[in-house]
Amino acid sequence: VFYSESLLSELAAIFYSLLSTITIMNGLLGLNVQISNFLPSYEQVLRLTSKAKSVEETQGNKKFEGFRNFLKFNNVSFDYISRSKIIKNFDLEIKKGDFVALVGKSGAGKSTITDLLLGLLKPTSGQIIVDNVSISELDLNSYRSKISYVPQDSFLFHTTIEDNLKWASEKNVKDEDLWDCLELANAKKFVELLPKGIHTTVGDRGVRLSGGQRQRIALARAFIRKPELLILDEATSALDSESEILIQESLKKIKKIGKISL
Repeated sequence: VFYSESLLSELAAIFYSLLSTITIMNGLLGLNVQISNFLPSYEQVLRLTSKAKSVEETQGNKKFEGFRNFLKFNNVSFDYISRSKIIKNFDLEIKKGDFVALVGKSGAGKSTITDLLLGLLKPTSGQIIVDNVSISELDLNSYRSKISYVPQDSFLFHTTIEDNLKWASEKNVKDEDLWDCLELANAKKFVELLPKGIHTTVGDRGVRLSGGQRQRIALARAFIRKPELLILDEATSALDSESEILIQESLKKIKKIGKISL
C-alpha cells in the first residue's frame, strides 16, 4: 500500500492531537475529583457563613469612655434553650471603686452573668445599665476594650513574658509600664529571677512556669489594658494557698485604683 507524504503528515498530526487530548482529559478528570472533594467543605463554609449572619450581634453606636458612677443589673432574667430561668429577676448595683464577689454553687449562673455583662448574651428580660445607658445602646467594641477578663485557666502564648503582656495592649507600651503591671500583680520578683527576665520564653500555654506564676502573668496582662472593669472568673480556685495569697494581695492593690472588679 502506498501512502503519500501528505497523508502521513495528517496521520502524525492526528495522533499527536490525540495524545495531547488524553493528557488534558486526565487533568480534567483529576480536577473533577478535586472539585468533588472540595464541594462538601465549600458547602459547609456557606452554611456557617449564613448561620453567622443570622446570629450577628447587634449593638448601639454610643462610644463607651469609662465608668463614671455605677453598673447595674435591673430585674435581669435569662433562659438557655435547654434550661429555662437560669437567672431570674436578678438585681445588682456596683459602684465605681467596688470590689464585688459573686458566690454560688456550680451551675448557679455566675459565668452566665459574666457573659451578659460582656454583651456575649442578651437578657431574656430586664436591662444591664452603665451610667443610665443600657449596654444594648453602646458600641460593644469600645465597651469591651475597657474590660479585662482573667479565667480560671489562663492561656499564655509560646513566646516571651514581654510579648505575652504587650499582646493585650492596643497601644505601644513602655518597659516601665510592663514592670509596673508585674509589680501590681505580685509577679515582678519572680520574673527578675528568671534566666532572661522579662525576655524568658514561657513555653506552650506557659508550661515552663508554675500555675501561680502563670496566673500572675495573666493578671499583669489584664492590668496592661488599664481596664475600667476587671472580671476574675475563679482565677484563684486552682492555685496553692501561697499563690492564692499573692494574687489576693494584688487584688487589694487594684481596689485602690478606683475601677470596678468582679
